[in-house]
Amino acid sequence: MLKIPTSSDVTPPLLVPLRRTASQDPLEESESGKAKMRRRGRKSGSSGTHTWEQRSNLAPSGKTDRRQLLLLSACGVLVLALILIGVFVSMKQGDRAVTKSGNSPAAPALTVGRPDVNAVPEFTGRAEASYLAEMEPLARKFLDAKTVEEILPLVRHPDISEARIREFYPGGTIEAVGMSQFNSAGTYAMRGKIFLIVIRTRSQQEKTLTFIDTSHGMKIDWESWVAWSDLSWEKFIASKPITGHVFRVTLAPVEYYNFGFSDDSKWQSYRMEFPNSDHALYGYVEKLSVLDRRIHPAPEGGSVNVMLSLKFPEKATNDSQVLIDGFVADGWVEEAEAP
Repeated sequence: MLKIPTSSDVTPPLLVPLRRTASQDPLEESESGKAKMRRRGRKSGSSGTHTWEQRSNLAPSGKTDRRQLLLLSACGVLVLALILIGVFVSMKQGDRAVTKSGNSPAAPALTVGRPDVNAVPEFTGRAEASYLAEMEPLARKFLDAKTVEEILPLVRHPDISEARIREFYPGGTIEAVGMSQFNSAGTYAMRGKIFLIVIRTRSQQEKTLTFIDTSHGMKIDWESWVAWSDLSWEKFIASKPITGHVFRVTLAPVEYYNFGFSDDSKWQSYRMEFPNSDHALYGYVEKLSVLDRRIHPAPEGGSVNVMLSLKFPEKATNDSQVLIDGFVADGWVEEAEAP
């Protein structure tokens, strides 16, 4: 039965349940919602993608970037140019330093054997071709000489060498080796007025010939050619002198300690070979002495040609062990000019 409410009654709210229509799908609602969101996200006059006209609005920023890149590139080129200029100046200063100090590295010791092809010739006021033109015919005459008389005018100091040459060639006859090629190495070593040239004999043996530029013209150093010494090895061993005699030897350090030289803390031992001979001796010098340091070959070199003063110890009982009494010269050439 219906009651008509009065003004004092409180009426409850009227609730009407929502009803979903069958045609509306949740997925469609979602898609519709997304579409609304997309529409809300767009601004008037805009589109989902940028056209080239819209990208052109970024041009002022792009021009700024390009200006910065150009500026950085210019700075890089400037820095590189400064580095190259610094390197060039340093090289030029190095060249001037070599010129002021004279020659580049000092020439090596002159020895009989193949000369050092890296040796830097010193300036002597004459052209290289002038030296070689004078040396070749001189070498041919020297190597073709068959008598002492033929060789004497060609040697460095005939007044000193004549007695040595006559003793070396008994009877005055020389076996000429001849020359098949001059300067077979294609280069030469030079120090001051001393020149070393490799020649090839007729028997195809390569040997070094030493020339000296003297006040009488170019001459040949006969003593280094034959490795002349004060005594023959045979006489030296037989007589066992206790005073020094000069010998041209090929020297190499070895470890041989025996008999009177068995104390390796006191002695440094060397093997000495004699040119044109099968002889070899062991020489001893006080270890780490001034003489030992002077004659010791460089670590990278196996052997060196030197001139040494040798003698036997007193009351020597061994023929193969001698004392190294003194150092005479690097190589086999006496560099002092003879009177």
